[in-house]
Amino acid sequence: MKARLLLNLGCGPDAARTDWTDVDGSLNLLWQRRMPAWLMRTLQQRWGLHHWPAHVRYIDLARPLGFTSDSADAIYASHVLEHLHHDDALSLLAECRRVLKPGGVLRMVLPDLDSMVREYLSSEEPTAAIHLNKRLLFCPETRPRGLLRRLYAALNDMHSHKFMYDARCLTQLLASVGFHDIRNMACHESRIAEIGQVEKPGRIEGGEGFVVEAVKEDVHA
Repeated sequence: MKARLLLNLGCGPDAARTDWTDVDGSLNLLWQRRMPAWLMRTLQQRWGLHHWPAHVRYIDLARPLGFTSDSADAIYASHVLEHLHHDDALSLLAECRRVLKPGGVLRMVLPDLDSMVREYLSSEEPTAAIHLNKRLLFCPETRPRGLLRRLYAALNDMHSHKFMYDARCLTQLLASVGFHDIRNMACHESRIAEIGQVEKPGRIEGGEGFVVEAVKEDVHA
């Protein structure tokens, strides 16, 4: 039996080998693949750059994914969409639909804007706005100093948040690119049998994120 193609988009540098194909769009990963090893080690030591596992594949998530149409059984992305500009996020959702097989499942975990705003509005603490801004992560708290660090920050801007979502907004966007059977889900509640291999409860529970699953309609079903 042919193995299922399971894509984990934005897997991060701590991704362990599983049944999933791990991909990420971090420039740190791209640099590690292309820089001389001695230079990458120096940057990792001085700037604390992540060391990426050899099995993780670099893909710019703002561009076509590079997988054939109707090839993937499932796609998972946890805390990824908010790092893209809104037009690129829409393009990625459309790309996910293209790559999925008919009947394939897209599962997305995102920071919960609704939870953040509710927490802010219910707080009487004078630091509530500061806390909200920290959770939104639109920009670093401090401006980078020095030419090299400013250049690095500009090139590595994918780590900041560009657009925040709640479940209603994401549901509408998924429908707009052609997904069907869109559902809010709990942690590890999924139509993807292998979800436990990649989903981390700490990214969802306690108001940290929400989960939405959608299906590419199987016209032959």
